[in-house]
Amino acid sequence: MSIRHDPIKSRLSRSSTIFLMLLGASVGFGNIWKFPILVGQYGGVPFLLVYFLFLLLLGIPILMAELALGRSAARNPVDTIGVFCRDSNVSFGWKTIGWFAVVASMVVLSFYSVIGGMGMAYIFYSAFGEFNGISATAVTDTIVGLRQNSDLLIVWHSLFLLIVAVIVSRGVRDGVGRAARTLVPLMIIMAAVMLIHVSSMASFSQSYDYLFHFDISALTWRGVLEALSHSFFTLTIGLGAMMAYGAYMPDRMSIPWTALAVAVADLVIGLVAGLIILSLTFAYDKPPQQGFGLLFQTMPWLYGKEAMGQFWGATFFVMITFAAWTSAIALAEPFLVWVVERTPLSRKGACVLLTAIVWSVGCVVVFSLNDWNEMRFAGLTPFGLMDFFTSRFLIPVGGVLFTLFVGIRVRSAYLADAIAFKYPWMFRVWHLNIRYVTPVAVSLVFLFGIFKFTESACHAAHDGRGFLCSVLVTTPEPVADAELSNENDLPAESKTIIDEEE
Repeated sequence: MSIRHDPIKSRLSRSSTIFLMLLGASVGFGNIWKFPILVGQYGGVPFLLVYFLFLLLLGIPILMAELALGRSAARNPVDTIGVFCRDSNVSFGWKTIGWFAVVASMVVLSFYSVIGGMGMAYIFYSAFGEFNGISATAVTDTIVGLRQNSDLLIVWHSLFLLIVAVIVSRGVRDGVGRAARTLVPLMIIMAAVMLIHVSSMASFSQSYDYLFHFDISALTWRGVLEALSHSFFTLTIGLGAMMAYGAYMPDRMSIPWTALAVAVADLVIGLVAGLIILSLTFAYDKPPQQGFGLLFQTMPWLYGKEAMGQFWGATFFVMITFAAWTSAIALAEPFLVWVVERTPLSRKGACVLLTAIVWSVGCVVVFSLNDWNEMRFAGLTPFGLMDFFTSRFLIPVGGVLFTLFVGIRVRSAYLADAIAFKYPWMFRVWHLNIRYVTPVAVSLVFLFGIFKFTESACHAAHDGRGFLCSVLVTTPEPVADAELSNENDLPAESKTIIDEEE
């Protein structure tokens, strides 16, 4: 069997295309249904300042490292780690980091395919006026009905994944790059148009004040940990996607400036999404809400009450679907490149294999939402187990190992050459940070994720049995609106890595 070890040949010449690919990979569901509420809940500007500090200390440095290693080795994430193991004369066991990333990206892609398929369905529901003037209960019935209809969910999941497969099968330039140049600008334009629309509402000032008020007393330790966690998950690091995209970066493109620009643009898009959502929420006197219910219950109900609600609702869900597609395309790339480089399969053949695997795992997600919802392993549905395995273990543990590998095991001379800082002192600061600060920070993200998972499980149990639950569960988490956020009608595992992602 012929195994290809040659570096990736599909290096792109346009820096703008790479930037749009990276931005599309970063902008996900968490930017829309989680981040804006965290900002308002934990003090507004103080939370933003702490969050941006963590981006500088955690998110951006790791993103720079992934891009630098990817560009230098020009291989798939697994073999990229292998190249630096060989050159730094360390154990090839560190390649486990690459495998963690590839496996996690495949599982998260299956989540995205199912939720993205729901978003596609809601484009048509909104466009054809299904939500016009109906009650909150009827809106809830729509998502519950869709969730419980496994055949229909599989159809939408299959359609979403098929579109992703067609795009990535066309290659880096004509597929991934062209999709980024089309979808990301359109997504930004739609967000800008919707922002202009809500800016004329009386509630716009209320949403602005909610996001940008200054209340240092609201920034609790939990808020600080939420900011730390979101700064790690929001840039799609730890999933191999950024390393794979780094292999396509032109040599003249500055990695530090690119990483900073992607992080800032990701932050701005999250705030714009917050202004859009909160302006509508406050216009109808509904308290802020986050998560799955916000996207598929609250927003359709709000647009159903608006003039031209069919148009604005459909536009909103088109934007959501574009964000899901760009993230899904990025998540597909690590496994796809590994198959192309390590097997005789062509890119199209690798796409068929990728689609078969992700479609099958996505069907497990679908059945976990309905037919298999009563099937429990250690109290978790199959979907819950996959969520725990990826978001609470593979990604953060892989992140800790990656920072240790880059900071301690890879020779600093190779890193300096790969990242190419303009001034040597900048590299020394970055290297000290990646060696001593980021491993501790990602470890805290891992521990905080385990804490939140255990806390949610204790809340879901309702009785709070056991010493650990009695310590963790003090007061129930507030539900913004019982009528529009009926958690009993939705799976507990809806709050997954998709919430944080990213």
